[in-house]
Amino acid sequence: MAAAGGVFGMMELYAAAAAAVAALVLAVLWVQLAWWQLTVDRQLGNLRAGVGDDILVSLRLTNRSRHDSPALRLQDAAELAGGWVDLAVGPLRPSATVRGSYRLRATARGAFRLGPLACVSTDPFGLAQRVRVLPGTSKVVVHPSVETLDIGVTRAASEHLPSGAKPALGQSNDEFSSLREYRPGDDVRRLHWRSTARTDTLMVREEQLLRRGQLTVLVDLRAGVWRRAGLERRDRAWRVAGLERSLVAAASIAVAAADDGLAVRLITTAGVDTGAGSGPSHRARILDELAEAQLHDGQPVAPNRGRGRPIANASRRDTTDTLVVVGVEGASNGLGAVSGVNANARAVYVVLEGAARDAHAPHPVGRVVRVGPEGIAAAWAKAWP
Repeated sequence: MAAAGGVFGMMELYAAAAAAVAALVLAVLWVQLAWWQLTVDRQLGNLRAGVGDDILVSLRLTNRSRHDSPALRLQDAAELAGGWVDLAVGPLRPSATVRGSYRLRATARGAFRLGPLACVSTDPFGLAQRVRVLPGTSKVVVHPSVETLDIGVTRAASEHLPSGAKPALGQSNDEFSSLREYRPGDDVRRLHWRSTARTDTLMVREEQLLRRGQLTVLVDLRAGVWRRAGLERRDRAWRVAGLERSLVAAASIAVAAADDGLAVRLITTAGVDTGAGSGPSHRARILDELAEAQLHDGQPVAPNRGRGRPIANASRRDTTDTLVVVGVEGASNGLGAVSGVNANARAVYVVLEGAARDAHAPHPVGRVVRVGPEGIAAAWAKAWP
C-alpha cells in the first residue's frame, strides 16, 4: 500500500499502510506482553489398552498467575493419533481450574507418548500468536489383540498318558508328599503297602494337588528369518502383517494359559525373558513386552534382556512342560533346542501359512499349528478339534 501510494500519489494509501504496520506491532506486543501461567495435569483412563480400544485422556488446566489468561488453543501431542489433538479453552480467572477430555482410538500396538501440551495464544485480530509448551508427558501401551483360545482341553500329550486321562496343555502331577492312616471312603489304590506292612496299619498316600504347570512361549523376532519368509511374494506388507499375526498368536496363547491357571513365561530371540509367573500383573508384563516387540538383526541372544550371550549358553534350570514356538516354519524349528527351557518339554510350533519354507530345514518334532488369515483361534481349534 505504501508503494501504491507513491505510484498513484494517494495519501490515503500511506495512512492505510501505517495503520497496518501499527496493527501488526500491537498484535505482537499483545501476545508477548500478556502474562499468564498455566499448569496441566493429564490423566489416562487406562495406561494399557488393546488394539481397537478407546483411551480416555482427561486434562485439568489451572491458571497460576494473578491475571486472567487469554482464550487459548491447546494442541496435545499424540503419537497414537499421528500428530496432535486440538482443543479450545476460554479465559480463566486467577487460580481457576477447567477440565476437559478427549478420546483416542488405539489403532496399532506399541508404546506411545502423549504430550507435551502446547498452548497457543493469539491477538484479537489473529495477526500474531505465541506458543508455550507445558511440561509433562504420559505413556500408553497398546497390547496386541487377544483371541479366545480353549487351552485347557488341548491334548498335546495324550499319546503319553493312559487311556481315559484328560491332560491339559502344560499341566502334570507331582508325587505324593506324605502318608496318613486309612479313612473309610479312601481309594484303595492309594494304599502304601510297604508302610502298611511296617506299621501294621493301613497307610494311604497323601498326594499333592495337581501342580501348576508351566508353559513357555518363545517368539522368533529375527529380521533375516522374516525377510526370507516373504520371498515368495516379495511383499513387505505381508511380512509386517505376518509379524503382527504372530504376536497376536503369542499373546492369545499366553493369556489363555494364564487364565487356565498355568505359570507362563515369555522369551524372545531379542533377549526378553519375563520369567515364569501368573496373575494379572505378570500377564500385563507379558503383553507389554509383546506390545513393544521389534525385529532384530543377528543371532538369537540369551533371555537376559539382550546382553549378547547366545541362547545356547542360557541356564537349563527350567520346569517348562510345554514350549510354544511362534515364528516361521523351518527357520524357527531349532529354537526349542537352544532356548534354555526344559529339554523334555512338549513342543508346539505356531507358524504362518504362505511363508517361504526352507527345504533343508529339519521337520519339527512336535505339533504344528499353521495360522492363516482367519486367525489363531480358528487354527488352534483345527489343530485340536
